[in-house]
Amino acid sequence: MPMTSRSRSKFNMEHSKRSELADYKRMWEFMSTTPGVNVASYDEGIHLVRQRKGKYALLVESPKNDYTNQRKPCDTMKVGQNLDAKGFGVATPLGSPLKHRINLAVLEMTENGTLTKLQNTWWYERSECDHTNKQETSGTDDELSLGSLAGIFYILIIGLVLAMAVALIEFCYNSKKDAQKSHMTLAEAMKAKARITITGNSDGGEPSCHNSHTH
Repeated sequence: MPMTSRSRSKFNMEHSKRSELADYKRMWEFMSTTPGVNVASYDEGIHLVRQRKGKYALLVESPKNDYTNQRKPCDTMKVGQNLDAKGFGVATPLGSPLKHRINLAVLEMTENGTLTKLQNTWWYERSECDHTNKQETSGTDDELSLGSLAGIFYILIIGLVLAMAVALIEFCYNSKKDAQKSHMTLAEAMKAKARITITGNSDGGEPSCHNSHTH
């Protein structure tokens, strides 16, 4: 099992320490009691990740994680989903007129897609890594997901086949009983029962109308 660590940033330490989730509590207990797993900087942690070849994991903010994964030697990867979602802030002096202007600028860049374009440009379009294998892996993951969903349809199909088989057995059984009561062959009884089931009319003809008026 790979060792789990984090840089000594205040955010990562407080998040791990104060979390009420059992898994995070276990991570904090391990990291706070095991010497040599915590690092002083992201660069040091990334170096250990590459050096220990799968025996070491580093907790890092997702932008740094995504950026590092696009840089040579292209031997790191993100495992699982983000632990949580928090935005970065721009600090200004108290009462600074820049606060409102910065807020509006960030909001505008978010709404018109500028921030997304910048991220794609610097994180992915200028990536130093070959994405061929990653795309093949992504395709495999999609196939596995579709395969998992196919199991649900298999169950539905099996259930449908079983229901049809039970209905056929019941139809044959009831037809046999009707044949014995009416002194007819099984084939004739089955045809009559099928006609009744389809048309709802036992004699197969149109219902007649009787005039009850007297002259």
